[in-house]
Amino acid sequence: MKKILWMITCILLVAVTLSGCSNKEFPTGTYTRQALTVEYRDDGSYTLMGGNEIITEGTYVIQDDEIQFTDSYCAEEYANPGIYNWQYDDGKLNFELVEDFCEGRRGSLTLTWFGPK
Repeated sequence: MKKILWMITCILLVAVTLSGCSNKEFPTGTYTRQALTVEYRDDGSYTLMGGNEIITEGTYVIQDDEIQFTDSYCAEEYANPGIYNWQYDDGKLNFELVEDFCEGRRGSLTLTWFGPK
């Protein structure tokens, strides 16, 4: 009985350790939402376009499931950065607002984005 309890404890410890080590990686690439397109690059930069016109360019920083955006559009009138929690599942990228004073960025990021291409 003692061996079984010890083995179950070891298995649970290994499972917890492995789940803590798994680091979900932000899925870079090109995402679309109706007429909008955003490209997240591996270097931490991104570009948001409406059709063939650049709406804004900026940078992002990932820490676990949190993403922090800084961009040219929001820097003009609002305090940067915007902070969100991100989730990617089955071709859908979603952001949940943590803190962002830029209404335009909030409006575009709280949509579901499809990709990456």
